[in-house]
Amino acid sequence: MKIPKSLLIDPERNAVYGTFAVAISVFAFAYSTNFGKVLILAYYA
Repeated sequence: MKIPKSLLIDPERNAVYGTFAVAISVFAFAYSTNFGKVLILAYYA
């Protein structure tokens, strides 16, 4: 799957991508104590 470059560069169009990225990072670090190192490794992979 290719993400169009305009979705990442254009500030008016990258809100969905930014929201998704922030939500995933908050989830990963909030539940890292429950799921351990595997979740953090998957996050950075």
